[in-house]
Amino acid sequence: MIKSLSYWEKEALDKVYDLTIVGGGFVGMSAAIHYQQIFPDKSILLLERGVIAYGASTRNAGFSCFGSIGELEDDILYSSLDQVKATVQMRHRGLQKLQKLIPAAMMDYKQSGSIELFDSEDQFEKAYATLNHWNDQFAELEEGDIFRKVQVDQGDFYQYGISNPYEGQLNPYKALKHLEQLAIQLGVHISYAAQVDAWLEQGSIMEISTKVGLKYRSKRIILATNAFTKRLIPEIDLMPARNQVLITEEIEDLAWKGCFHVDRGYIYFRNVGKRLLLGGARNISQNESVDSYGNTEEIQQYLLNYLKNRILNGRMVKIDHWWSGILGVGTEKMPIIRKFAPSLYMAVRLGGMGVAIGTVVGEQIAQLVANDEE
Repeated sequence: MIKSLSYWEKEALDKVYDLTIVGGGFVGMSAAIHYQQIFPDKSILLLERGVIAYGASTRNAGFSCFGSIGELEDDILYSSLDQVKATVQMRHRGLQKLQKLIPAAMMDYKQSGSIELFDSEDQFEKAYATLNHWNDQFAELEEGDIFRKVQVDQGDFYQYGISNPYEGQLNPYKALKHLEQLAIQLGVHISYAAQVDAWLEQGSIMEISTKVGLKYRSKRIILATNAFTKRLIPEIDLMPARNQVLITEEIEDLAWKGCFHVDRGYIYFRNVGKRLLLGGARNISQNESVDSYGNTEEIQQYLLNYLKNRILNGRMVKIDHWWSGILGVGTEKMPIIRKFAPSLYMAVRLGGMGVAIGTVVGEQIAQLVANDEE
């Protein structure tokens, strides 16, 4: 807790910003960039609670995906076809925008494609029966079919899977750092270790309080805090979801290359060079609807068994590292992008697709604020 400030510090903090963005992940950085490009002379402050962006943006598995058939079939049980299509279209636009903002080499981007794997012939046949339907729904996105039947020759999976050539993988930390550098070049002021805990409307100015005791003043606020927004606004339709991830030592003869999805997307794995990354399985436990980081023995053991018995055919390998990320999910897959109060806006609930849609969500919320300026 900071108890006192120097004259110079106090003078700097007395500034009234035109816009303050809370959250320094893909959405927050993209919103700052887009708003500053619209209004080069306006002042923007971005407050990030961690010493680095510490939510889902840099703690995910580095997939640039927009959904497997299994996931889409699961989504259609709870949403309309139009809603499901809208989420996929947003992911497609977001990935295109991400690649325009960040050169592929700057984020280790590889359009490696993905394969959805199945545990049995019955599971495959059920998904395969819907393949033409889903290809028809997304015919306008890309030339040719998005989903295709392929042979699977590795692991303890059914002999056929469903591929998608348009998905890829990247280094999310490098991608976010590039967005940060772009934001700074445009004139955005970024303050780390600045966890917001409250705000107070004082006339036309919002006074923002942080855990360390510093206060900032701003005309408008955007919350880009995804799963952690529930701490600030408990009534919104949002629930945190912890995803646990492991990465192995280097495996010289690693046969798996690209991105793979199993069980409606709840299980996912990919290569990172010669390493294998595996994550997910939050659906097997009732204890993962939390916004605290950590790894649990139940899911760790499940993933270890899955790695050994399903992916590597009984082979044991060393695990080099474990971590977890916090997703923001809800009763709908579409993100919340809206004005919440006269000077307060939010862009949250990314549904585990922050890499794919973060840039376009950031642009949309920035545009919403910009429209109110005109």
